[in-house]
Amino acid sequence: MVFEKISKKTLFVLWVFLVALVAIVATYAYMLNNHPLVELSRMDVSNGLILEVDKTVYERGENVTITFTNNSTETVTFPDAGWSTIRDSAGRIVAPGMVATVVLPVPAGDSLTWIWHQLNALSNPTVMVPTGIYTVELYPRIADLSVKFEIVS
Repeated sequence: MVFEKISKKTLFVLWVFLVALVAIVATYAYMLNNHPLVELSRMDVSNGLILEVDKTVYERGENVTITFTNNSTETVTFPDAGWSTIRDSAGRIVAPGMVATVVLPVPAGDSLTWIWHQLNALSNPTVMVPTGIYTVELYPRIADLSVKFEIVS
């Protein structure tokens, strides 16, 4: 028989390898079934308007660069400087865009950039948000644009 020619030590190593492989596959299957699959998106485009982040996955504490680009043929006007918001996976706003009481025009071909330092501006502006999936949304009356990214530890 084939097993008679294989040493007990080799059979034991193969058995340990098989058990480890089964444990890895079971762990991965558990993670897939218990972690909501969210499609991360670096960019969203509508009618020449572009909302984007520079990456889809950030380390905790890393700056998130958010850019709105107006590639349409007309000026886009935001009623104030709060042109975007960031929501956590539960839909709570954790960072409003830079809010001011000015009208903010963005001529055709121009861009706005905002760097978010992962601080929870609404509940405690000195504390970073936890790891998780976040959504950047453009000011809703301009266009329905949003991008999703993840913060990992």
